[in-house]
Amino acid sequence: MRRWLPHTLAGKFLVLQLGVVALVLIVAAAVSARQSQAQFRTNAADRILGAAESLAANPTVRDRIGSATAAADLAPVVESTRIQSGTSVVLIADLDRTIVAATDPTLVGTRLTLPDDSAWSGRAWDGDLALAGDELIVAGTPVFATASSGDPAAVGLAVVGEAYPSAWSSLVSDVPEVAFLLGLASLAGLTGSFLLARRIKKQTRGLEPAEIATLTDQREALLHSIREGVIGVDPGGRITIANDGARDLLDLPENCVGRPVDELGLEDDVVDVLAGRAAGVDVVVLHRDRFLVANRRTARTAGREGPRSGQAIGTVTTLRDRSDLIALQRQLGATRSVGETLRAQTHEFDNQLHIISGLAQLGEYEELREYLATITARRAQVDSTIRDLIKDPPVASLLIAKSSLAAESRVELILSPDSHCDRLGADLSTDVGTVLGNLVDNALDAVANSAEATVTVEIVSDPAQVRIVVADSGPGIPQNADDLVFARGFSTKSSTVAGGRGVGLSLVRMICLRRGGWVGVRSGQDAATAVGAVFTAVLGRVAGDAADADPATDASEREQERA
Repeated sequence: MRRWLPHTLAGKFLVLQLGVVALVLIVAAAVSARQSQAQFRTNAADRILGAAESLAANPTVRDRIGSATAAADLAPVVESTRIQSGTSVVLIADLDRTIVAATDPTLVGTRLTLPDDSAWSGRAWDGDLALAGDELIVAGTPVFATASSGDPAAVGLAVVGEAYPSAWSSLVSDVPEVAFLLGLASLAGLTGSFLLARRIKKQTRGLEPAEIATLTDQREALLHSIREGVIGVDPGGRITIANDGARDLLDLPENCVGRPVDELGLEDDVVDVLAGRAAGVDVVVLHRDRFLVANRRTARTAGREGPRSGQAIGTVTTLRDRSDLIALQRQLGATRSVGETLRAQTHEFDNQLHIISGLAQLGEYEELREYLATITARRAQVDSTIRDLIKDPPVASLLIAKSSLAAESRVELILSPDSHCDRLGADLSTDVGTVLGNLVDNALDAVANSAEATVTVEIVSDPAQVRIVVADSGPGIPQNADDLVFARGFSTKSSTVAGGRGVGLSLVRMICLRRGGWVGVRSGQDAATAVGAVFTAVLGRVAGDAADADPATDASEREQERA
């Protein structure tokens, strides 16, 4: 149906330019024809007016215009005037406006009607006139008869007319010039089309328009069909691409494309990743109540020849929502902690059963009774203390499990008598368990293989928040590392584990900030009671936007607030 249309970019440009040239030529031809008509009228008016004046001054015309044989007598005169002037019609009329002589015999005896009556009053006139079906430009000059005395009197009117040339004849007369202009314009269009197509194909990587359209359709379909967020940022820090997934995950406005990343009201961690200030693979960032995994890569031009080959044109960041996975990991961490505690208790119970079995075999029943009373009273005392101070079952069970784990590791876990925690909501209880479990685990790792190792835990809840303080007797934190300990990937442990270290405290910080609280650490080596490190975490009862809390707040201010 459209097979005659060219498929290449150069061919399409050529057809377009030739169409424009043809349109211009048509308009130019119309203007040229109109100008030819105007020029013809100007030139012909002077010529026919001179012929009419010469005819009116002819003595024969003056003498014979009123005779009965005027038509025959004046016929040679009017025909001679027509031939000499090159006009179309020459005629003579008397004052009664009757044509008495004409080059066209059919006009003799007919009435001459002119658009302007001033011609009959002795004044020369020129204008357009329709005569015998032809459109003419005519000029009329009065014929005066010489009187013996007095002024000459007008006795008739000499009229000379010439027909307007047709528009086609005007165009035909300009054919050589039009053909030359058409050829010149076609050559210019062909050359311009070739150069323009070459320039555009260079900028479009050699792709034809159909290929560009297909590529654009595929790009749009791909970007808006995937669930993950995709954001493109140019070297100037402005967003160039944002698919539906990215708009939903980051709550971006509809007009985000073209705006700088720093002006979209995103969290600092997200802005650092998008702007390239934070590097890494599977970087976890927090946006409001979502945990997002971000990966950022640099986009470069295709590997073609030229100065722009391989040049960086921006970055592409992919975002995945891992809120559900993070919540599952937190619950799994709590479950794993309980499992480790049960395993530690298994070892402890095995040792106790061995002692009980040995005392029974030796017949030391009195010693056996005292041993059982001791371990029962100690276990009951620990459980009773935790249950009296901590009313939330999940948190209380976690403390009991951690107490058994600490005992297995020969670490004394002390619950501060100032602690009191009422029953918490399900979400808050889960977050408190996650924070408490991570802080206690870090404290147990810090005091491992230490003499007289102790870990002190204090939990205080009120209607607005929950405060958790975990202190240990370990070596403390490195100097000037108060902020770094909460960064993802930072760890003071030299061993490696699957997935990497430095995750627990980063997760603690995210949870605290998400609940409008904060978390901080200070060294207690200079205090009256020497302790290695004191971690303080505050969680709001209602989860909200991350507060503008600084994790590096001065330790003395936090200690005053805790007190």
